Amino acid sequence: MSRCAASARRTSCSPRISSCSKAPRCWDFRARPAASSNERPSGRLTAATRTCTSGARPRHRSSVHVTEPRIAEPLEAAVDVDKAIGEHYGRPGLEESILAALAAAGRDPERIRPEDIADIDELHVGGATTVRQLAHDVGLTSHARILDIGSGLGGPARQYAREFGAIVDGIDVTPRFVTTAASLTRRSGITAGVTFTLGSALDLPYEDAVFDAATMIHVGMNIEDKSTLFRSVARVLKPGARFAIFDFMVVGDGKVEYPLPWADTVDTSFLATPDDYLSLLGDAGFAIDKQESRQQAASEGPVSRASSGNEGPPPVLGLQLVLGENVATRMANISAARARGVLAPIEIVSHIERPA
Repeated sequence: MSRCAASARRTSCSPRISSCSKAPRCWDFRARPAASSNERPSGRLTAATRTCTSGARPRHRSSVHVTEPRIAEPLEAAVDVDKAIGEHYGRPGLEESILAALAAAGRDPERIRPEDIADIDELHVGGATTVRQLAHDVGLTSHARILDIGSGLGGPARQYAREFGAIVDGIDVTPRFVTTAASLTRRSGITAGVTFTLGSALDLPYEDAVFDAATMIHVGMNIEDKSTLFRSVARVLKPGARFAIFDFMVVGDGKVEYPLPWADTVDTSFLATPDDYLSLLGDAGFAIDKQESRQQAASEGPVSRASSGNEGPPPVLGLQLVLGENVATRMANISAARARGVLAPIEIVSHIERPA
């Protein structure tokens, strides 16, 4: 099967998808060098959750701590996709809207229980059941340090800490996700062991070989340069550490209609086949342990309920708070792609043999 690109800077979009025939614009996600040791790379908004000294990568701190984002050097076209993704997910007033919805639903915004925000906390099919399965698949144990790539509102990170006693680092490119995740975590009573950082998965701001495991849930669809992504993950994992991916992948011929939950247009959607993932993981030094279609998971969790086509107004604490009022259209399009056998939620588990 041919791929859209064979170079290190790949367009991870299968040519079998009709919408890809429009030659989607290619953007370079690679981060630019930081202006100083305290600045995050790439000139994007940054949240100073850690401090770098002498140019070293920041060390882990077991706390929920996110300061106000600060602006580094001006953005250039090379990071326009990151900016677009941040705008797609990071709607103005996101945290305030969630807290107001909690109050309107008769729940205490200062004492949040997992079930209070279950319908917005898990921006992936399968909900908490999927997160629990991924944790088991990477062998997560108490006090193990796990990296959650594309941590969103922090649902999986909180679950790893709450159910498994893990030490969790979440990283996301969306500023409002990072600050909202930290707020929801604190309001959930988790005051240690979970940290959220604003940054790029293509240049992870961590030292080499520090994580016992990593997960990436519904994130790869927004990342074009999966080669650099997987090499970045390989660098920060300890030898033998497992990496679980759960993404929508291309499994058949057909057309994909937009908008989708992760993208308004093909310009920020970089779908790939399972073979693409397997090949790039191997190139990055990973050995594959498991590949599984999780179609059953697509019928579970808040994303699946939003896809059910039920008429009537959305719930007060619904996905429209995060994905906008056209959430029903987004979910209908992904359901149609699944039904036609074009896309499927696929889990891939691998372990690091040798960093590339």
